[in-house]
Amino acid sequence: MENSRPKFILNTITAWDEPPRSRHQVAKELINYGDVYFITRNIKGKKGFQILKHESITYIIPSWYVDYRLRYRLPIVNELYQQFLIKIMATLNLFDGVIITFDHTAYRLIKKFKRSVYYCSDEHIGNSGINLALLNRYHFFTEKKICSFVSICIASSEYLYQKLLRYNNHTYLLPLGAPVFYIPAVYLKKNSRDKIKVCYVGFMESRKTDNKIIMNIITSGEFEFVVVGKINNHYKKLLYNKAILAGIKKGNELYNIIQESDVCIIPYKLSGINKGVTPNKYWLYTSIGKPVVSVNIPNITKWPTERGLLYLADRDNFTSVIKKAYAEDSIEKFNNRILYSKENSWEVRIKKFMSLLEL
Repeated sequence: MENSRPKFILNTITAWDEPPRSRHQVAKELINYGDVYFITRNIKGKKGFQILKHESITYIIPSWYVDYRLRYRLPIVNELYQQFLIKIMATLNLFDGVIITFDHTAYRLIKKFKRSVYYCSDEHIGNSGINLALLNRYHFFTEKKICSFVSICIASSEYLYQKLLRYNNHTYLLPLGAPVFYIPAVYLKKNSRDKIKVCYVGFMESRKTDNKIIMNIITSGEFEFVVVGKINNHYKKLLYNKAILAGIKKGNELYNIIQESDVCIIPYKLSGINKGVTPNKYWLYTSIGKPVVSVNIPNITKWPTERGLLYLADRDNFTSVIKKAYAEDSIEKFNNRILYSKENSWEVRIKKFMSLLEL
């Protein structure tokens, strides 16, 4: 019997095995609705591709002559690469599926599909460390093309929604969601230890992290600081012997580190903030019931702050708000956060997505 399950092809500029981002979470939920194919960022090498099957997802790993970080920024090279992806799709007989592109440059690829979605969770124009007018014009051109071709656009923030709506009337706001851990979150009673255990999960780099906040945390003497994820050389030196550098963690290891922390933080540098960003890590922290202290990112200013769901701070009072969040924490606020994360889980988000897709 012919397989009647729909095919979902997620086109990304992301490795398949890195800490989960929105595209990984979408792929994970879509396996409940059809067969999922995940196109990863290309690896540098001889032209070709590999197939890897893991946890019910088929990963397509292209190999191309140019490193992906340079490839998608070079118009001619990237256009040739998109043609290469089209040939891979034809080889794998995937054009009858629904393509969901997270790659804002893939307008040639999505034109080959009858059903297509642009899933946007970042502002891609001018957000690169290499901010060149020619590059920005190319990315503006490709993103606008994609919006005009796809069946629907999905935006994860109000800013992105308003932006994409100019190019496609079938644009919908669908915020990021909370992950599901299969270990029940447990409320940890405040203990008698001297220091508040503060956790940050994410890539720590000078362009995006507020250095003053980090300095205030490590010099106050009131906090034990845990960093989970990659850090650049500046922060390796700054945090040496002053913080616990746990490295990249996933799954149960990541859960356990957050579970053992008192307060989790989002210390972004507002001057370097991506205009479209909403912090995925907020949902990660909240799904384990932890109080979250964040700088006042433009896209989250209207998020609920009552019932201990979120604490907003600026760079000057950030450590004071950490202490406030810790002091006010309770089993009631813990339960509020767990319930809120369940109401806003990726499962809930993808049910909404499927209704918009009308499959």
